[in-house]
Amino acid sequence: MAKVRREESQRKPNDESESLQGADAARVSVGRLVPNTTRGKPAWEFWSGMPKTGVADAVALSCDIDPRQIDMNNEGRAPDLAQFWQRLQVAEANQDGHLKAEKQPYNGFQDLWKVDLEVFAAWAESLRARWELPAEFPRPKVEEQKPTVADKPLLTRERDTLLKIILGLAAAHGIPLGDPWIAAQRIEGFTKKAGRRVAARTIEEHLNKAAILPEDKD
Repeated sequence: MAKVRREESQRKPNDESESLQGADAARVSVGRLVPNTTRGKPAWEFWSGMPKTGVADAVALSCDIDPRQIDMNNEGRAPDLAQFWQRLQVAEANQDGHLKAEKQPYNGFQDLWKVDLEVFAAWAESLRARWELPAEFPRPKVEEQKPTVADKPLLTRERDTLLKIILGLAAAHGIPLGDPWIAAQRIEGFTKKAGRRVAARTIEEHLNKAAILPEDKD
């Protein structure tokens, strides 16, 4: 897997807009994914099952490159890795902050930073220069929100029942329903007193619906 040399990680950019210098890097967007046509692609079934991986590995995956296809010690200026190196600099600058990577001892003289791929995806797609990731890249699972009572539309029977209740309460308070607008204004006053104001125009619409309900047979 890709391993970051000590000297490669010494210098870090100040934000996600800084990138490597050079003609190759200048032609590469950090955000928009550059198609990988020269190296082996990741075995996504394997990588999606990894709870955590090295930051350099996560960056390689974000470029749709199998981390094992990169020789970190000898390919610092490979033209097809320009985007990888730019993204790596950004990730290293954030690994102990927003990226929430964990530092683990590695080979006795330097540390290896590891990150959850789903956390990495959420971070990469939240950057100002949003990173485009491969479709297969593991992402946080979005929990399906169950509709609340307020989200559910009333069934016809429920609506008709509520309209009948309105009619009953209006009759109990001596509100004449012959003129829905006048009745609506009086009912609006009651809703204000209850601390649950409903606009007269809305009340009028419901009164008009109530007026066409069929009368009970019994």
